[in-house]
This record gives sequence, C-alpha cells and structure tokens, in this order.
Amino acid sequence: MLAIFAEGLRTLLTCRGRPEHKKNISGRRSIAACEQRRRSPPMRLPVLVLTTLGFLGMNLARADDMRVTTAFGTLTIDSTNDKKCAVSGGRQLYCTEEEQLTFPGRPILLQNYTVVFLDEDCGGSACGIPSTRFIVQSANNVRYQAGPFEASWSNGTPRRTGPDSFSIALPYFDGKIRSMTFVNGEFTFEARPAVGPLRLTGAHCESLYRQALRECSRMDAACAQGVSGLSMANQRLVNGLRGLYQRFQDDEFEKLCEQACTSKRLPVRANFNRAICRHRT
Repeated sequence: MLAIFAEGLRTLLTCRGRPEHKKNISGRRSIAACEQRRRSPPMRLPVLVLTTLGFLGMNLARADDMRVTTAFGTLTIDSTNDKKCAVSGGRQLYCTEEEQLTFPGRPILLQNYTVVFLDEDCGGSACGIPSTRFIVQSANNVRYQAGPFEASWSNGTPRRTGPDSFSIALPYFDGKIRSMTFVNGEFTFEARPAVGPLRLTGAHCESLYRQALRECSRMDAACAQGVSGLSMANQRLVNGLRGLYQRFQDDEFEKLCEQACTSKRLPVRANFNRAICRHRT
C-alpha cells in the first residue's frame, strides 16, 4: 500500500507544472496522460543505439602482426620459399626476402575502404626504422600500394579528414618532412626540405652519452674505428640521431668516441652536453 502511495505521489510531483496539468489542474485526465508519457520509454534512443552498433559492427577489425580481419576480408603473412608474402584470398599481394614482414598497429577504417599498414625490415638491431607499404581493401578490390620513397608511416598518427580520406605527417628526418594523403582510394606522397631541431632532447642526449659513448670507452678494437666499431645497436642509435637533428655534430662525436676509447673513460658530462647536445650545461 505504501509503495502505491509513493508511486502516486511521484507521478503527481513529476507532472505538476507541466503545461497539460496547468490547463486542467483539478482533472485526472491530464495527470493520467502525463503519467503515460513518463512511463513510456522514448523510441529514438534504442533506434540510435542499434543503428550505431550496426555501423560499428560492420567496421570492426581484428588484427595482429601476422593476420588482419576486417569487414572486407582477411589478410595474412605467409612464409614460402625463403620469402614472406602478404596474402588475400590466396593471392599474393606483396613478397619480400627481408627478415620481417608484419601488419603493425591498427587498420584505418574508412566508410568505403580499409587501409592496412605493411612494414618490412631486415630484422636486425642495425636495420633502422621499418619501411611502410599499404594494402587497401574495398568492397570490390584488394590492392598493394607503395610510396615513391622509404618512410615509416606506421609510426605516424593518421588524421581523419573525411569519410574516405586521411593524412599522416611525419616529423623531421634526414633534412625532410614527409607527408601523405589518402582520398577516395588515391594516395599522394610528399617529401619537402625542412630545417630540423638543433638541440637534442634530454633522453637522446642521455642515451648517446650513457650507451654509445660508454661503449666507445670500453672498445677493444682499434680506437680509430670510432662509431663504426660500436655494436649494431649503438650504431643504429647514432645513425638515427644523425637523421633526427639538423647539423648533428657528427665529426665531434667521432672525435669524442676515439678519445674515450684511448683514455678508457667518459668525457666530462657538461662538456659533452655543450658540444654534442647543444645544452648549456
């Protein structure tokens, strides 16, 4: 009985002040009508939710390094005869003899296309950044696309620019800024000269000093080899920084490496920071 009374009071308080209640405050018809509307669930929200879930369901993708499944089909990396191939429906789209061929990151899901990154590299510590190709899926076609120059597009952040378009801009590397656009199935690639940063970040400066230069001080090989006598991992580190920074102090670092090898100790950190990292201290 108490529950019935509480429900009636809630209905009265909810409906009081509504326009239909003010028109006939003493009658029961207006309150009954308001109560009916209050109890009736809105229809637009379920329809919207179902529509949204349906759209997402058509565009969901499952992906790992060796297999990608999207609304347009499945892509796999298969190994045959010392080659690795990206395959769709039994058809080889691209093959390489490099050590690694993978699907990095997540596919880019557009309205009428899915664009999948395809990375290849030699698989060693001195390989540098991977080179990215693309596989484009649509309702009627699956194709392979490479750019006119090497770039690690999978390390960039795609920016959606339309229902069937996106762009990627990579940071400065080796004297250029590289960018690409995809619009309605067509790619455009650009590499333009640019001025890069001069001052090394704290993390890069630390790695160069603690890893590469420390190995210089411990080298058993001829000290005149300099950077070329380092492990592949540290050669990769130095070469990567050469590309990331404008006018990297290459000759100066080679000299410091040779000196560290000869003396078997690291240079004063403050001097290194000023000479190589272009820090004040």
